[in-house]
Amino acid sequence: MEAQINYNEIIDVKASYIGTAYYAENPTLRNPVDWYKIITSIALILTAIATAAALFIGCNALKGN
Repeated sequence: MEAQINYNEIIDVKASYIGTAYYAENPTLRNPVDWYKIITSIALILTAIATAAALFIGCNALKGN
């Protein structure tokens, strides 16, 4: 990749000749996404939220409010 930079701001980016040739040889090239990690992370977050809610509800029920 070739980029034009003005201090910390990127102005323009374009693929170099080597990058263009690489893309031409690999037309199915894509950015891999690990869906297993994403789904697992979402499940863990939802489990933590549900656990915290259950603890607050349970503690309030024992307290008698």
